[in-house]
Order: sequence, then structure tokens, then C-alpha cells
Amino acid sequence: MRLIVALLLAAPLVYAQLCIAQTSSSLELEGGAAYYVQWRGNAVVYNSSGAPVALLGGSGRGLLAPALGGLYASSTPLDAVSCVHLELLAGRLKPKPTAWGPSAPLGVAYYGFAEVDGGLYPLPYVGESAKGCFSLGGLAAYSYSPLGRREAYSIQLNAYVEAGGGLYWVQALVRYRDGAYEFLDNVWNMTGPVSSLAGIAGFGSTAFLGSDEYYFYVEELPPLKAACLEVRTVGRYVYLALNGTPIDRVELPGPARIVVEPQVNARGLPIDLELVVGGYGADMPVAEVLNGSAELTLYIWNGTTYAAPPAAWNMGLSTQESAVASAQPSGRSAVVESGAPRPLQLWADLPCIYFLNGTAQCGGERLYLVELKLPNGTSLLWAEPGPLRLALPSIRSGGALYISAEPAVSLEITGPVVVAPPYRAMYLVNVSTPLGPRALWVPNGTAIGPADLSFLHDGVLYLGEAGEVVVDRPLEIRPEYIAIYNGTARDLFGLPSPLSVASLTCGGRSAYALAGPTGGFSVAVPATSLCSARLYAIPISVYVALPLLLIFLKSVRRRNLYKSRQS
Repeated sequence: MRLIVALLLAAPLVYAQLCIAQTSSSLELEGGAAYYVQWRGNAVVYNSSGAPVALLGGSGRGLLAPALGGLYASSTPLDAVSCVHLELLAGRLKPKPTAWGPSAPLGVAYYGFAEVDGGLYPLPYVGESAKGCFSLGGLAAYSYSPLGRREAYSIQLNAYVEAGGGLYWVQALVRYRDGAYEFLDNVWNMTGPVSSLAGIAGFGSTAFLGSDEYYFYVEELPPLKAACLEVRTVGRYVYLALNGTPIDRVELPGPARIVVEPQVNARGLPIDLELVVGGYGADMPVAEVLNGSAELTLYIWNGTTYAAPPAAWNMGLSTQESAVASAQPSGRSAVVESGAPRPLQLWADLPCIYFLNGTAQCGGERLYLVELKLPNGTSLLWAEPGPLRLALPSIRSGGALYISAEPAVSLEITGPVVVAPPYRAMYLVNVSTPLGPRALWVPNGTAIGPADLSFLHDGVLYLGEAGEVVVDRPLEIRPEYIAIYNGTARDLFGLPSPLSVASLTCGGRSAYALAGPTGGFSVAVPATSLCSARLYAIPISVYVALPLLLIFLKSVRRRNLYKSRQS
């Protein structure tokens, strides 16, 4: 029931509730108000100055309670429901006087809002199914009418269903009278002030109560002590079931879904979900519980399983059948027994509340927004009060590498905080070399020259020249290279080997050099591709060969002299 303003039927209903749903990335929010929001994927909310004020993680739901009104922006669209005057709806939760005493529909009722610490927060629901289970503990109740009383009562699961642009009130009941049990379901059209049921079809029939047309179906039941009633929507159909077995199926004018919203319908009745004990029916609307009890548990389908609604009260408002009794909490259930009705919120489980000032409250715990400014953007996280240690990662962003001066930062969280740790930037310098591309990470502001561009490969020094370059961003450098092959030629004995020849070939160009007296050689060729170098070293240095030659010649000479003397 989106954007439907309640049609007031009487002067006392001037409190009419209005809820407005919108999906937007830009929200004009009122300070001190509460907004129910759902989101898909991480979302960051910014104030009008562009500062982040809330982080909405993953996909989920929560409450916005802005400390200050104004324009807020979200990084992704938010589904937001805003409601006004929740206190007027809450103020209606009170018994009504009857001839037999104060009475109300008693059990578990979900109104789509909760009261926590004096604040009222919207908690609407849209879903496929609702279930109400009860367990009877010797319950004895009498229903009254002006003609007398009967041992009778009803247990009702009442839900509002949207379908085809209309709003329908669907009831699934177990009724007891004089020892007999029956199942009853009803469908009423609550779109306007008068119920009409054109296009409604099921296993039952239609009838009139005054000017209101309603649908009904009745089936006898065996005696029971416990059961679960269910209202389930599938496409255009509403299934009414008992203990998981469908008993009736009603076709509505369009796709159907159960809704719970903190607003009223055209009759001034809240669009709620109720599992309550009341009188037998319209002719005997008030039941008085004299002995025993009925334990009632209400569930909503959350997409994967049945779960308790996020908030519940012990008193209903939509049905006219009521009980003179009390309803007390028992875990996530209510126990109806003899006593007097008093309104009571059974429980309230609020999702996280975001105050849009860098603070939030989750599960009763206060959280503060930590804004970590990093070189590649801002990182946000929620932190509890107390010490916090944040590891500071190295960050690579494109052709830049940012390295923190410290591995971590330690904080004492007492409120929202902005942290901007120092980082040193290094930039990627891609150098074109004869060997292929070469990547260098260079600190910001560093001047690089030939020594930084040169490299040694397979004994050849490639000396690059590109002038002095100051690195203040990612760069591409194409130096001119000279290949240099130098060293010392040595013989087999490790001695310098003069007259050895060094050869260096780069592409189609070659150069040669003769080793000098110390064996040293050096040859250079301009290089645009990988070079090949070779040393043709004389295996025995002249410094070894010459003495050996002299020794040899001397020995030969002596031998010759000896021979001549013999002759």
C-alpha cells in the first residue's frame, strides 16, 4: 500500500497515517525523523558537504535517523520508507470498554514499527507468507452477545494483502463452540470505505455484512490442541492453510503479497499482521477467558525461512472480535490467559540505526565511522569505542605504488575520526632496452640517469643515455644504448694474455679489440637489440711463452755446444 492516503471515515480518525516509499540516490531527510531503508550492495551516504556520514555494508536493511535535516546522497539508490505521526498509531494500542469489561484482540500483533528508548521507528514488511501457531492449555472461554453467552472463542491470523492495486484483508481462523472446531477464512476489500469483491473467486461463497461484501469458506475440524494457520501468496492466489495443508485458495485481481505498514487503511485500521484470541464472531464479538491458556507465536517469511517479526505487541486493532483476558510475553510468544488486557510491546529487534553524523547503533552498541584516507581513495569502517589498530597496506594503483611509512596505525576511538597516514609514492618507469621492456619502481621526485638505465647481460654492459629525468609520474623512456664489452684476457694459468682478440656483434654491426699488455680490452657498438660477445684468448700468455722459449733456446744451444766438443 504505497502512497495511499487514509480515507477518514469519522472525526476521531484525524490521526491518519501516511507512509511514503521512494527509491533514490538523493534523499531530503528531516532531522529527528526515522526512515526505514533497504539497499543492495555496499552504499555510502554523504551529507550536503560531500563528507561520508554512514557506511551501509553488503545488502541489508536499517534505519536512518538523521541528527540534522537536509539533503543526503547515497552512492547507490536506497529504498526508503518514511512515515509521520507514528506516535498516533501507537497511542491507539489500548483496550476498549465493553459490557463485560475492558477487552482487545490479544496475542501477537506486528504493526510495522517499534518503540525503543522513547523513539518510534518504522519496520515495514513485504513478503510472501505469514504463519501463526497456537497451543491450547485447557483454554476455557465464553463469548458474549446481548442474548447470552456460549462456550466459544476464535483464534485468528489476520493479514493485509496487496493485489491488483487494491488492499485486501485476509483472515484464517480456528473457531471453537460447544465442543466443536471449525476452520473459517474470510476476505474483505479494504481499498475503500465499502468492501466489494468483483473478480474474487475461491472454494467458498460471498455474503454481505451491512453494505460490505465479504468472502467466506468454512470447514469442520476434529478436536485439536495445537495448530498452525498460514496465509501464503503465490502469484494471483492466496492459499489458506492449516498445519501446512491448503484448505482454501482465493484468486485476487493481480499478483498478491502480504504487507505490514505503520499506516492506516481506508477504514482507519492499521495495516498490521495479527495472531489473536477473540470472540466467536460478529454475533458474539467478546470472549472472556476464565481458565487455561493459549500460547501464540507469529512468524513472517523472510525469503528463506519463517522468523519472528522484528517487533510485536500483545494487542491487535484490526479485528472487531476481542477478549477479556491478559496477554503476557513468553520468549517470542504471547500467553493469553485470564486477567485484564494491558498494552505491552513484547519485543523489538531494531536493525542498525544510522544517525548520519558518523555514528550508528547496532544491537545496542554505539559505533563510530572511521574514515581512512588512502592514496587510492577513502576506506570506511565502523569501529566500537576503544583501541583500534589498522594495518596499512601497500597500494598499487595503475602505474603508482604507495608504501606507508609505518606498517600500522593505532587509534583510541572516542568518536568519528578521519585518519590520513603518510604514504610514499613510487612510480612505474618502463624502459625500452635491447633486451626488451624493463620495469623500474622509482620513488617520487627521484632523478634517474645512465647508471639507473644501464644493465649487464651475458658479460655485456648496456649503457643507456636519455638525459637526467625527474620521476613525478609513471613514465615511458626510450634511451639510446651503447653496448660495451670489456675485461681482461687471461691464459690457462690465469695470467694476462696480451694479443687476445675481443669481438662484439650487435645486429649487423661488429667491432673487435686487441688485448693490451695487461690483457685488458674494451669494444663498444651502438645497440638496438641484444648483442653477442666473444673473446678469442691466447691460451698461453706471452709472459709465459717467452720465458719458455728462451729456456728452450738456451737448452738447445747447450746441447749443440756439448755435441761440438765431443766431435
